[in-house]
Amino acid sequence: ADLIDLGRTSGRSLEASIFDFNRSITFSTMAAATGKELDGFLLNPAAAAAVNRMLADGKDTGELFDETIDGAAYISIFKPILNEISCHHCHGSSRQVLGGLHVRTSLETAVQLARSARNQSILIGFLGSLAMILAIYFLFQRLVNRPMQDLLGLAGKMRSGDLSRSLMVRGRTEISHMTARMNLVNQNLCAMIGEIAAASNNIAKSSTEQAASLEETSSAMEEMAAMAAALRAGGF
Repeated sequence: ADLIDLGRTSGRSLEASIFDFNRSITFSTMAAATGKELDGFLLNPAAAAAVNRMLADGKDTGELFDETIDGAAYISIFKPILNEISCHHCHGSSRQVLGGLHVRTSLETAVQLARSARNQSILIGFLGSLAMILAIYFLFQRLVNRPMQDLLGLAGKMRSGDLSRSLMVRGRTEISHMTARMNLVNQNLCAMIGEIAAASNNIAKSSTEQAASLEETSSAMEEMAAMAAALRAGGF
């Protein structure tokens, strides 16, 4: 029990221990655990059974074992230490397994890292979405809203009779095509009004000339009538 309490109060998020084939801990990141039995630190019965199998056959279990210490979640993993050819064979060459490595880590750290990564992803996604919205807004203002306001302004000037305005055509969008057409309509109207004004001037000039000619003709006829009346009065 005191060994379990030692594991609980170690305050480490990662613990590593090396144990021999007798399950005695020869090295540990928890200084007080050195020389103690490994079983005193195993809180999962399945983990103890896995250690037995590993020490017997030397095979890596590859399993993760869940443990709960003071309400906190931990996982443990075991790796065998084999009596390989490169070893000094201090315990002889007939033994296949010299011991094993026990690593226990807190899931709280992983959970906190996952939460931190999630929060960062949410923040990055939010900032990215905000930047995209702002970019779309400014592009809409520049490429759509402002040109449409200019077109409406030009149409208002044309409606009020001011045909002296025109807009600069930028790009090859539909709005730029509309702007070019509005400019063309404005130019055609200006030309048409100019032609109408010129025709009106010609008609007015012709009418004036005709009126002058009629006036001269009338005067001539009056003179002729006066002369005829004078001749009749003279007995001619």
